[in-house]
Amino acid sequence: MAQAPKLRLAADTVLLDPRDVDKLVPGVVELRAPAIAQVSGHILVACDARTPPVHADWEAIGGAMAADLPNPNSLVMMRDGVVEVLRSGAVEPQTGFSDPSLISDGARVVLFHARSADVGFFGSRPWRGDDARDTLHVDIGRSADGGLTWEFSTITGAVAGEYSGVFATSGHGLVVGSTWLQPAVMRLADGRTRHATWRSEDAGKTWSSGAACGHDCDESALAYIGGRLVMSARSTAAFRSGALGRWWSVSEDLGLTWAEPHWSSEIPAAACNASLVDTPHGLACIYAEAGRIGGRIMLLDHRNQWREWAKLGTGRAFGYADALWAGDELVVVYESDGALRRVVAVAE
Repeated sequence: MAQAPKLRLAADTVLLDPRDVDKLVPGVVELRAPAIAQVSGHILVACDARTPPVHADWEAIGGAMAADLPNPNSLVMMRDGVVEVLRSGAVEPQTGFSDPSLISDGARVVLFHARSADVGFFGSRPWRGDDARDTLHVDIGRSADGGLTWEFSTITGAVAGEYSGVFATSGHGLVVGSTWLQPAVMRLADGRTRHATWRSEDAGKTWSSGAACGHDCDESALAYIGGRLVMSARSTAAFRSGALGRWWSVSEDLGLTWAEPHWSSEIPAAACNASLVDTPHGLACIYAEAGRIGGRIMLLDHRNQWREWAKLGTGRAFGYADALWAGDELVVVYESDGALRRVVAVAE
């Protein structure tokens, strides 16, 4: 296999700022959790539009951070540069939406996201019905017209099983053959977090969960390489410990079962959502560096070794990131100081 080309950063600019959506979501202070996909020739970017925290006791009701659910956040989507609100949060009755993930086969697209009422992920109780206010719910939107119109439904009962709290990782899922795949976090009653892959065999209409794995797996990313599904997850504990690295595992059956995850610091990633993208030159991992300052793109080369492909946002705040490969370009969207920035990196 020939050596991978160099990756040149052609642009790193603000894609979306809270001021761009303030008329749509009054009071918005930050945009978070980006997801990007190319559908029928259109570029879709979804994200949270977050308002100031309304709960002083956010930890007591299960929020991971003050502005996380159940804060009444909204979901917005940019389609070819035009922004609209897809799901509107409300203070009364309290409703919030967050953490979008896009899955597309090129024509159809599914939008995973979380919906809350009274509790966040760590306060969620097992599913008892789609209207239960003490459960963090899993909603999906389905579009067959390139993201122009959406049909929304709730699938918590189909994927939660015995777990107290579940949510889809923001970013993107995969389509492998006829199987649609979405990475997810599953929380046991004792607080341990595990990875599971949610699967659909009917283009995203119905979903079920594969077996969960790990004991400290937070938000994760998937890639399909060499006939195997690869999973990479951040550590739940590392958010406080500061440990750099990620959990890794492989599946031989498209996420029905997983090998026991192993920890690796070969990619010294911060405890932050990252992105895996299969490129013509190998598997790319896009992640935030220590302290969430600056990012990096690593490439798994033909010797099965990770090497640096490019640095991103040097000296700048760098949070959750998502990416896609389009033509000969890697397009990365990442959080920075409350806004979303877009990087275009060209292979040459």
